Amino acid sequence: MIHFLEKFLNSVNANPLHTAVVDRAGERRTSYRELDVMSGRVASWLKKNGIGKENVVAICVPRGVEFVAVRLAVMKAGAVWVGTESMMGAERIAYIIKDSGAALVVDEKGFADAMKEEPLPEELWADPDPHDLAFIYYTSGSTGRPKGVEQEYGVYDYIMSSTHRAIARWIPLDYANVAPETFIGGLYLMMGVLQAGCTLHLIPLPLVRDPAGLLAYFREKKVTASCMPPTLVKALESMGGLSLKVLHVSGEVVVDLYIDRFPVLNAYGPTEFSYLPFFFDIDRAYSNTPIGSPDEYTKLVLLDENGEVSSKEGVMCIQLPYFRGYLHDTERTGFVTVEGTEYFRSGDYMSVDGRGNYTLLGRVDDMVKINGNRIEPAEVEFAVRKVLGTDSVTVKAWERNGSRYLCAYHTAETVPDAAEMAELLKDLLPGYMIPSCYMRLDALPLNDNGKVNKRALPEPDDALLFSPYAAPETELQERICAGFISVLKPGDRRVGLDDDFFLLGGDSLLAISLIIEIGDPRLTVPMIYRGRTVRNIAEALEREERAGEKALFGTDPGAPDPERLFPLTEEQTYFLEQRNVSPEETTYYLSVALSLDPGMEDAKLEEALLRAFAAHPALLTVIRETAEGWRQQYCPRNNTPVKTEKITEKALAAVIGMREKPFAFDGSPLFRRKLYRTPKRLVLLLKVHHIICDGWSLKILVEDILSVYHGKTLAEDPCFSILSESLAYSGSAAQKKDMEYFDNLCRGAYDRLPRPDFTGKGSAEKTVAVELTLSAEEVRGAAKRMHLSVTAFYLLASAMSIAAYNGSDRVLLSWNYHGRSDVRMQRSVGLLIKDYPAVFHFRKEEKISRAAADLAAQMAAGILHGRVSPFMNRDKEDLLCVLYQGNLLDYTDIPLALDVDVSEGIADRAAIEPMEIQLYEGINGLKAVICYDSGLYSRESAERFGKIFERICVFLAKDGSEACRFSEILSLNALPAAD
Repeated sequence: MIHFLEKFLNSVNANPLHTAVVDRAGERRTSYRELDVMSGRVASWLKKNGIGKENVVAICVPRGVEFVAVRLAVMKAGAVWVGTESMMGAERIAYIIKDSGAALVVDEKGFADAMKEEPLPEELWADPDPHDLAFIYYTSGSTGRPKGVEQEYGVYDYIMSSTHRAIARWIPLDYANVAPETFIGGLYLMMGVLQAGCTLHLIPLPLVRDPAGLLAYFREKKVTASCMPPTLVKALESMGGLSLKVLHVSGEVVVDLYIDRFPVLNAYGPTEFSYLPFFFDIDRAYSNTPIGSPDEYTKLVLLDENGEVSSKEGVMCIQLPYFRGYLHDTERTGFVTVEGTEYFRSGDYMSVDGRGNYTLLGRVDDMVKINGNRIEPAEVEFAVRKVLGTDSVTVKAWERNGSRYLCAYHTAETVPDAAEMAELLKDLLPGYMIPSCYMRLDALPLNDNGKVNKRALPEPDDALLFSPYAAPETELQERICAGFISVLKPGDRRVGLDDDFFLLGGDSLLAISLIIEIGDPRLTVPMIYRGRTVRNIAEALEREERAGEKALFGTDPGAPDPERLFPLTEEQTYFLEQRNVSPEETTYYLSVALSLDPGMEDAKLEEALLRAFAAHPALLTVIRETAEGWRQQYCPRNNTPVKTEKITEKALAAVIGMREKPFAFDGSPLFRRKLYRTPKRLVLLLKVHHIICDGWSLKILVEDILSVYHGKTLAEDPCFSILSESLAYSGSAAQKKDMEYFDNLCRGAYDRLPRPDFTGKGSAEKTVAVELTLSAEEVRGAAKRMHLSVTAFYLLASAMSIAAYNGSDRVLLSWNYHGRSDVRMQRSVGLLIKDYPAVFHFRKEEKISRAAADLAAQMAAGILHGRVSPFMNRDKEDLLCVLYQGNLLDYTDIPLALDVDVSEGIADRAAIEPMEIQLYEGINGLKAVICYDSGLYSRESAERFGKIFERICVFLAKDGSEACRFSEILSLNALPAAD
């Protein structure tokens, strides 16, 4: 028998009851003894059907232990296997069966028949020659048809050696296979795991496409190892992070990936190799991660453009003694002779450094990879030509937001839409090879040689990037489609089940708009981020059981009860601790100065003010110390009448600039409200302590005051239901899980502030006002081009400002999310805001669009973990906080209390944070207020940082800035130390 089967038998005999394979989403486990018996029965059935040396067996059973058993059975019979999977499409499967010359097809019926046989005894297992044919893999073909890669039995020893090298240090393992069984990675993992006596998890492919579900599976089933493309790794890391013994990445070039919690190995081994000659322990983030040095089996050379051997870089050519070549290829395509020895020319262009580590620089031919799947456009073109009935077709891969997709270009007079094309192509191509969009051209551009000039092809319009249209089938799906259309405004394009909310321009604010538009109380912002498409969001809503959610958070307390005492939330505790450090401090007061229509009636406005406050019980909450600790209590008696005072303009200015006494935490109100009428205007002044209210709440309150004045009835504010949920969440397993994500995200050394001038801390807070020389519309336009929210735009600019100021490339900042994740919360007033981190790894030659895409993914992941506020819940290192106040506070040209330190003659206040950027949109334009600790920064340095920030905002707002490189940002630091 072959050496691998000896190792497999050792595993069977050493621990027969140990689980060999887990499939069906973790519901079924098969022991080593059961797998051996199962494969033995199939081997007997194969022998009974005359299968032996050089006979091809097509495996047509579903993904699971049956596929593994058939593959083992073919080895026991000494025959040849070729795999198929339903995702290939019926026509492709039929082509493979015919092209491979399969003597027998093992489908579900055949497998069931085989289970009636007695297992083939060990003494009858085949002992094939190393050069007998072992298996055939089909890859994307440059001729337009998939081509078979023939490998001989001797390669199994190569696979055993390389996979042992990959996992030996970490045995025992529960290893998850996320790759299709028809990909060479499936064979690598099966052999590596089974020879080591470990457990192989065969992850259902739909689950692989659901990162949140996949991460949950890994945690629930205690998966300790896996191999996956780096794109998937980054998605999982952004959603909470993996917890493994070891991770292998493969399938595409690894860019800017480093995890310090466990070893990550970059593996390289194309289908033609059929083993893994290269591994590289990733020791830091690389712009292009090396693949390492070859193992002892591997003999290779690099050939330069002239076909000469190079010691530095060239096309990798490798000796493959057990690779027969491509099926039916009598011309030995791909083989070259170098100094009398035959090598296989891989088509991968490599460089090698002084330590012998190789790096893949790219493909010399036209091959592309999308989500780790290898694609030769010629095969896609062949299928599209067949459907359209024209030869003038070419296909090109494009990138958008860090994701690649295919566009097919053609000259056909008429063409079905993308949905119809997908339906017509589904039997010709796997799903990942079907183009996302189609563009008709009068003629395909040609180069001087008469070949299609793909560089001259136009980039697809955003409007073409809708997924193939799939009509909604249920009333719920119709409502969500309608919501997409209302919020995203896609024009004449239809929105179907598989259109992606974020690919079509959605962001966190538009997600809130979608929640309001749909009006389903079960729908949350995290649900939109997880689901993304109409289909997935509808499925999530259908699964959602409100009763289950209430079981997590506890019983709804119902109407506000003045007799009931509530503990403080963790966010409130943070503000309480800050207040206890400096009881006289007024830093965390929220203020608004609102110029109203002078024609408004005083009495009617006074009544509207009372009713608006009464509608939001959180505003009538008081904080006091009790024997059980600090508690909060609803106190409606504090909603006392307000009378409009007549005052002069000069006196009004004095009132606004006056420093008021601090709020007392003794059961007295935590708000102040005044109405003033001058000869020129009617003004409402509000001050509320942050411990009961956030900035978004002030916006809601002001809108509700005006709504009541104009006769509208306000909806009930469920603030105490939300408070009850927040208190139940605190300390729960769900909170710990969310905190793990943020802890993992923030590991490592980062610059968190502009480099301080002094070592002192805790002096007076000073401010520098910076007028931004661009409009709010320009900022929104730039944010839209980068597929960011306005908050994210300013966050990116702030991180780049620190990088430019410090000359660094790793930055950590915090940002605020308003925390209103479902329809109940949209009109709720209270302290719901959350404080999240964002990390940046800048590279000089990296495009700004890449940094923007990474930030968008991080912010999405932050919202997915959105009930925790990591920087408020524990001690933190000082860092820059970016607060986009928008137009929530600045309703008038009257200076805000938050900004009064910009003026002369105002008493200094203690500095709470080292530095903070507050951004305002007012009637006088955009303004950034740099609040800084004068014990850490000089005024000159704060002004210098503010000017760098302003320059970077202006640069990012320019058309095309997203295509620029980070090195251009660094040049914006060329400012004098002071004016």
